[in-house]
Amino acid sequence: MEKIILNGILVDSQTNFRKVILDINKNNLDIIKFNNDKFLVPSLELYFNLNCVKKVNFKKISQVLLMLGLKGKKLSDFPLSYSNSDKYKLLLATALINNSSCLLLVFPNLYLDDCNMNLILNVLKKLSKEYNKNIYIVSNQIDFLYRECDNLIIYKKNNILFNSNRNNLYEKKDLLLSNGYCLPPILNFIFETETMKKVKLSPTFDIKELMKDIYRNV
Repeated sequence: MEKIILNGILVDSQTNFRKVILDINKNNLDIIKFNNDKFLVPSLELYFNLNCVKKVNFKKISQVLLMLGLKGKKLSDFPLSYSNSDKYKLLLATALINNSSCLLLVFPNLYLDDCNMNLILNVLKKLSKEYNKNIYIVSNQIDFLYRECDNLIIYKKNNILFNSNRNNLYEKKDLLLSNGYCLPPILNFIFETETMKKVKLSPTFDIKELMKDIYRNV
């Protein structure tokens, strides 16, 4: 059985975030949710003192910051001066230092550019594989979640429409479309090819696999 590495949670504007947390129902859950007020402290040192569950030395902090692409940060830094991308990574750094067993990242793609997002995704996959962390990513972008997450939970308001491996999403396309969701672009292409050209391609999240399938069938 394929190991689930990342879990994606697709929400709409009417989904209650508290309901999402209750449905996850995991102990030691750390929510990485952007809040600028958290950075209203005079130094990075005080930020960690306030947000870490136990006192940690700067060597440990430096190792985590380096892993997340925050090299060169100093304890005397004013966190509010950081970019939104660095602030989000700082929130994740705190969760990693606290050694939470379950991480819930809320809209990381709003704050991280593609380069930083790829770096963070690689870190998350390593945490899941090597340290058995449960990783959840909340977003309202189906393409992002379908591309990056192994398992998908899709909400409509407070009801779960889909909760399965992403490989099963295409067969539920009618359910998504009837509830106002668009298919991820790669699945929409496969759907239109099947509908208009009568060519059946295998559903995939990998553009390279799609190109191979097109070459074989078209």
